[in-house]
Amino acid sequence: MANNNAVVAAAAADEEAVAEDFEAQHIARAVAFLVRQFFETQASPAPCVDDDVRRRTPSAAAPEVFGAAPRPRVPLEMYVYSLARHLPSVRGVLVGGLVYFDRMLARHPKLDVGGYRGCCAVLLACVVLSMKFWIDRDGVNGRVARAAGVPTELVTKHELYLLELLQYDLFVSGEEYAKYNQLLTGASEVCQHVGSYSGSGECDSSDAESGSDAM
Repeated sequence: MANNNAVVAAAAADEEAVAEDFEAQHIARAVAFLVRQFFETQASPAPCVDDDVRRRTPSAAAPEVFGAAPRPRVPLEMYVYSLARHLPSVRGVLVGGLVYFDRMLARHPKLDVGGYRGCCAVLLACVVLSMKFWIDRDGVNGRVARAAGVPTELVTKHELYLLELLQYDLFVSGEEYAKYNQLLTGASEVCQHVGSYSGSGECDSSDAESGSDAM
């Protein structure tokens, strides 16, 4: 009887793991869809500015700060999936991350983050801030850095810079959360019917596949 109970428990655990993995895959595709869509609804990147203007404009340094991150060798969907598999309360954390991502673009509508690698770096920093705001766990930066395969120090650098771009505004109202949660649900349904979003914006994952930094 004990053996049978152990087998049943193991089977149940396997089913739960499969279900969680399936959910992570669908959420990852939907998040990638929305991130690309957020960029495509923004204005074109700002033109080059002189050093004096750059010093007075924190967002002008974004291509250098975020664009210095290692370039993931996988498409955006797989990058988000690699994070989602290691996140507690995965949906809530990613919804919060989407809020911060879109809020950053709303406040800096001509922001150039430095291509695909910068897009992934921003998303990673958004996930870090969301985890800290919603879950308040220790060791978040190290955990997320390991999942993404990047140095913890770099994640921390990007987190602090993102905080500056957000003007340290991390509060998410119930209405905002509901809005972005609904966006995520809608994007998931779209991805199930038409496949992944194939835009040509800042987060175009063809950069990962071709090895080019050009968007």
